[in-house]
Amino acid sequence: MTKKIAVTIGDANSIGAEIAVKAINSGCVDKDKIILFANSKILDFYNLSCDVEKVEIDFDINNLMPRK
Repeated sequence: MTKKIAVTIGDANSIGAEIAVKAINSGCVDKDKIILFANSKILDFYNLSCDVEKVEIDFDINNLMPRK
């Protein structure tokens, strides 16, 4: 059995999603060993370009508040 690493993007208004997507897209991490906990709309916004195992986190993306 292959061990996997769970990665969460954290706060949807934060930089976590961008960092996770850039790391996965760069090829520096083995995408077969990652489980990404995130909302797919956020991942689409940052252009996740490879197929990685995902656990969908459901929330109303229309209610996100921009920082002031």
